[in-house]
Amino acid sequence: MAATNRLTTLNRRVNNVLKMDYKGQTAVLLAIFVLVGMVFLVPLGTEKAMAGINATAKGTCDNKACEFTWVQQHLVEGRWVAEPQKSGTIVGWKTTSKNAMTGGEEGWVNYKVGGGTVQLWFRNPKTFSFEKNTCQVNWPYGMTPGLTGSCYAGSGQNADFTYDLQKK
Repeated sequence: MAATNRLTTLNRRVNNVLKMDYKGQTAVLLAIFVLVGMVFLVPLGTEKAMAGINATAKGTCDNKACEFTWVQQHLVEGRWVAEPQKSGTIVGWKTTSKNAMTGGEEGWVNYKVGGGTVQLWFRNPKTFSFEKNTCQVNWPYGMTPGLTGSCYAGSGQNADFTYDLQKK
């Protein structure tokens, strides 16, 4: 019986505490929690909304700047913000995701350069996948003698990708 009385008394105290407003403090605390949540969530959405790839490719062929000529392009995921440049000694393109909160970018651009064709592949994975950005220089029609390539995939959702080709 004494235990039942103690439990009833405890329940009344808890109910009284929950009913108290402490002169508007509950509303102030709620406002603080909402604002703190927005401080963390809004930048995540804004960063991804502006996310994408800014890619450039250049090279040195026989001790002078390589000339790139566009062959074809393909996106597996994302959309073009700036189509790949058709020709030049430095070429580039920009992509972004289709979905502002979770999308990624992946695709490739093929160029004739240094007597062969190279494929410049890129991937900026979906938000929250915890995968790193990656890139590759591939030869879709077989290696071109003396032509080598490397790439650097920047970090983060809005990343610079750089491709460098060398022919000796």
